[in-house]
Parts: sequence; structure tokens; C-alpha cells
Amino acid sequence: MFSKILNKTFFPRFKEILFLICIIVWVFFFSIPSLPFVQESDGYMNYVPQSVFCMRELLSGRLPLWNEYQFCGTTLLNSGALNFINIGSIFYMFMDPAWAYTCEIFFYFAVLVFGSWAYFRKKGYSGTPALAGAIVYIYSGQVLFWSTYHSQNLPISLLPITLVFFIKYEETASWKWQLAAFCAVFLMCCGGFFQLTLFALLAIFIEGMDRLNVKSLLDALRRRGTVLLLGIAASSFTLFPALETVMFSHRNLVQYKDAFSPDAASLIIMSFLGVCSGWNRYSQYFFFTGMGAAGLASYALRKMWRSIISKPLFIFSVFILFFGIFASFRIIPQRLLFGVSTDPWRGMFVFDFCLAVLAAQSLKDILENTGRHRKALYPPAEFIVVWSAAIILEIVYIAFCVRENKFINYQTDFRVIGATGIVLFLGVLLVKINSVVKIIKKESMFSFLVIAFLLANVLFPSGLYLRNVFPFISRDEPWRALGIPASKISGEGRFIEKGLEGYQLESWGIYNGIRALGGYGSFFPRAIFERMLRDGLLPDEFTALTRFKVNHILSAKKLSYYGVEYLILHADSGFNFPKEGWELSGELRNGIRIFKNLKFAGRSYVTDAESKMLCGAKIVKDSSREVVISAEADKDEIIVLADSWFPGWKCYDNGRLTAGHNADGFRGYRVIESGTHEIKWVYDPVSMKIGIYASAVAFFLFLFLLLRTRINRKHNATF
Repeated sequence: MFSKILNKTFFPRFKEILFLICIIVWVFFFSIPSLPFVQESDGYMNYVPQSVFCMRELLSGRLPLWNEYQFCGTTLLNSGALNFINIGSIFYMFMDPAWAYTCEIFFYFAVLVFGSWAYFRKKGYSGTPALAGAIVYIYSGQVLFWSTYHSQNLPISLLPITLVFFIKYEETASWKWQLAAFCAVFLMCCGGFFQLTLFALLAIFIEGMDRLNVKSLLDALRRRGTVLLLGIAASSFTLFPALETVMFSHRNLVQYKDAFSPDAASLIIMSFLGVCSGWNRYSQYFFFTGMGAAGLASYALRKMWRSIISKPLFIFSVFILFFGIFASFRIIPQRLLFGVSTDPWRGMFVFDFCLAVLAAQSLKDILENTGRHRKALYPPAEFIVVWSAAIILEIVYIAFCVRENKFINYQTDFRVIGATGIVLFLGVLLVKINSVVKIIKKESMFSFLVIAFLLANVLFPSGLYLRNVFPFISRDEPWRALGIPASKISGEGRFIEKGLEGYQLESWGIYNGIRALGGYGSFFPRAIFERMLRDGLLPDEFTALTRFKVNHILSAKKLSYYGVEYLILHADSGFNFPKEGWELSGELRNGIRIFKNLKFAGRSYVTDAESKMLCGAKIVKDSSREVVISAEADKDEIIVLADSWFPGWKCYDNGRLTAGHNADGFRGYRVIESGTHEIKWVYDPVSMKIGIYASAVAFFLFLFLLLRTRINRKHNATF
């Protein structure tokens, strides 16, 4: 039985599968010697330690909804990639964090590669056009980056395979493919950035439309709309709390960093040379067509422009491109931009997907005409034009950078130009030779030349790109790597870190159960952000990307109000020995010193009506979703817990539900009667409850739809 399956499915496509595996290996080839690895920045600083924490909470029988270890506490459902439904989080249950991360991104990239190939084959393209389309999409800058990033890329990785599921369902009316499409949409919504998910879902729906008219719209709603809407509704238990997080976050108080918006010169040249050109800035992963893709797409537009420009997917992709351009040049105000991070380029992967479709269609048309025209085997004129334009633009770009005294990274650009130029030259030469010798089939020769042209354009920059823009690193857990005993500063208090290590200790505090005042994340509670801003604890200049490093203020008294008990001072920090209010607690061999805050009275304390600290309060129970405090307090005094105020936290006084309040960013309870009080704070968000009910209804409706599909298919088969 097993041998029959292999003979029918695997061996006939062995070469195809082998080539796709080679694509995966090539992308990760430069990082294989350092296995296991994680990606610098968000991967190492944020995603890995929080994923480990989520899995620990689940294995302990608790839902990981609140992160008590960063920025005085914040929600864990502030990003789709950090919730407990993310399928990639399974690896963190039984693997070391670095190995779990490595396996996770290998898995997602494999899904992307095989899904892209399956989509183009399903659309009726033969091997070479399908391979060309897959290469153009997989190696586009944004797709390449996000698919080798972490689970926040799920919409990008799942887009092609989800389209395959919908197409198979429309062809067969099978409940199995309907279920597969529903699950893919559900996972997209549970495990991806809001903007990426939004654009991917729109692309899936629009791809099902043949024309931009009411009839086609209604037809797409009938075939795909119901499954899409139910898949989105089924994820309400994560979407509702995430939307609440956005509403009560600091994001609308800060401007977004302009790193995503390149200058006009970068914008133009990256369209031809892909990810390798320019200064390797963060913005580059949102741009890439490359010479191969641009040449094939231009050919398709010249040959089939009437049918192409009427396609809704093409119109939508062009809209995304111009939306990003207009937003970058401030033609569109920031408040009107899509998504909570106000990043206008998040939808570029849809534009890249449309380019991939054009590339496949172009190659299909050329191969179908190889027997009709004598010069059909010559590289299309668009290839020569794009290659020439790339040379001219590169020269102009270098001149611009020299004049503006900007960093130039043009070595790889010329490598790409040279490699693609050699392929073009050899292509013309081989055609001439073959016209005399005639030893190679026309179709085979042209297929080889075009794929070689595409690979020459993408293989050089792919490794350099991923190495320079947030490269993969092989790092140990920083507390262990720096030799800092986590047990020395664990407890109810927080720590702050000063030094060139950035956010590493603060970000990995959640891994070791240690609370940090700073943090590395996307959204923080607005109430605590405003307090820290007033107290001068935030950097003098900050944006939505600051993710927040506490400023140079080392006032022991002021920090005691935030529950800061320890200061970790690196030797290279540039800070002098803090004398007032601090006591040296330990010094390590690498020059790291640990200081204890002598003003620390506890993470909970009693204040008067003027917010002056009177005495400390005892924390009896301390967990992520429940904190119990015991304190003696007089009437009108306030029992403060120095954790973030956020909707969903309920307050109980001696077992009686009472009204807690926002105590200048913290959680506070104004005492009504003097005496001993047991104050219990419980995190029980209403948004989560509403989301669970909405998800349950959506799952029930989908099961009904699934049952109806199965019954209808059996009924139709009978007749």
C-alpha cells in the first residue's frame, strides 16, 4: 500500500520536490553551521522568551493572558503571534528555545515553498512557469524576510496553500477541503500581525473574483465569503482581547518611526535590484521585484494587458503599491493608515504575489509560442530593458549616495547585475549555437535560461539580505550567558538594566520569572506609559519602535514607586556608581554590578490621598492573573499595587467585589473602612469572554455548514 502511494505521488514528482527542497536549503545554508539559531531583534528579544512562558503556563493548566514581567505588566494577546493557539508554539513544549525557534521557521518556510508550488500547479501552469512563479513569490523581500522570521508571518506563509484549499473545495465541493480552508483562515487570524492577516484575507477573497463587477462579487461571496467570515469569527477569542489591547495601548500617543519609508532613490532602485541594494535598512524587506520578476511581468503586461488590468487581484495589488508610496510621502495622513502600527507597506506581499502570477503567465505564453516564431527563444526584450535600467539606476544611485555622503552597499548589486547579464549573454549565444547544432529542445532551453535568470537575480542577495537585516544569531539565554544568577534578584520586585546589552535581560526576564521595568514589545498599557512619560523615565526621543528602555534617571525614591528593587549596571554603561539610595549587592567577573534599592518597600504599598508612600504592603499570592495583598490601612488611604492598570482587572476587598481604580497608572483601592484588608486582584477580561462566546457560535455554525456540505455531496452523488 505504502509503495503504491510513493509510486503514484512521490516518484513522478521527485525532481520537483528535490528542487523545492534545494530552495529551502539555500535560504538557510549560511546559518546551518550555527544551528540552532534565532533571529536577532524581535525573534530573540520578544518572541522566543514569551513563547516559552506561554507553553509553561499551558502545561501548568493556566491560560497565558497576562505578561507580568515587562513594563509593569501588559497583555499577552497584543499580537497574534504570541497567543497560545499559534501552531508553531507546539515546538516550545518539548524543545530547547533555540531549537524550537529553528524548527518552527523551517516548518513555516517549507509550508510557504510547497504551498506556492502547489498553487501555480493547481492554476494549470506546467513545471517551468509554476517554478518561476514560486521563485518570484518566495524570494520577494517581504515574503523572504517574514517567512524566515517567526510565527507573525503566518498569513504570508499560508496565503498560497490557503488558496489551494479554496480552489480544491470549489472544484470538488468536498467537506474535507472546506474544513482545510476554514482551519487555514482560523490559523491566519490567530497567528499573525493584524495588517498581514487583513491583506491576506482580502487577497484570498479577491483572487476568487474574475471581474470587478457585482455578479463576480456575489459569486465570490457565495463560494468563499462564508468560510472566510466563519474562520475570522472563530478566532474572536483572540481578536477581541487584541483589539482591546490596541484601544488602551500607548500607540496613538506616539509617532511611528520613518524607517519603513525609504527615499525616492531607494524606492526606484529596489524595484529592479531587489533586497540587496541600498543601505540594508529595515525598510528594504517591504520592497522587491527584481530584474527577473520585473522583466517577466513587463512582458505579460505588454502581451496581455487588456485581460490583466481588469483582474481584481491586479487592481488590488497596484492599490497597495500606490498606498504605500502616498503614505511614505505623507500624501495620506498617518491617522488614516491601515493597521495599529501605521506601517503602510505591510501589504506589499500581495503585490509580490501578483507579480509572481504575472511571471508564471508570461513564461507560459512564451513557451506556448516557441514553435510559432523563429526568435521566440531569445530572452524577451523586457529582460534587456530591465537589466539596462538596473545598470543606469545603480550608477545614479551611487552618485546620489556619494553626494549625500551616505553609506553605499553596491558590491552585491553589481554581482547581481553581472550574473544576470552573463545569463542573458549565454542565452543569446546558446540560441545561436542550437540553431545550427539543434541538440536541445526549444522549450527545455528557454525554460533553463529563464529559471537561471531568476535564480541569478535572487540567490546572491538572499543570503546577504538575511545576514544584514536582522541576521540569524546563535545565542544562549542572556542571564546564563552573562553569568548573572537569576535567583539572586528574583522576588516580587523589579529590576532595571543599564548598559549596552540593550533589552536582552529585560526581555528574557519572563523566561526566568524576573520582573523588569523596561521591555521590548509592540503595545504597552496607556495608563502606565503616561505616568512614565510624566516621571521622565522614557527616552527623550521615542517612537513606536523604542520598546521601551528606561531613561537615565536612577532616583531610588522615584523608582521605588514602580516596585524597582534591583539595578543591573554593565561595565560599559557609562554610568557612575549610584550612591544615594543604592547598595552594592554583588559584583561579577565581567564587570557587571548589581545594586539593591534601599528605598524599596515592596511592589505593593499604602499611600495617602496625595499619593505619598506611607508603608509597604505584603503580597500573599503572586501569579500572572491573580495577586493577593494583605495590608493595614486607614480610611481614604490607598492600597497600591505597582502593576499596570488595564481593563479586565477586578478588585476584591476581603472577598467582596469592589471598585478598584487607576492610581496614576497603577492599580489602586481606596480604603472605605480602617483596619486589615485582604485585597485580591484577578484578571478576568470581559473581551475574552465575549470572544469565547462568539468563537463558539462560529464553530457551531461552521459544523452545521460542514454537515450540510457533506449531505449535499452525498445527495448529488446519488443522482
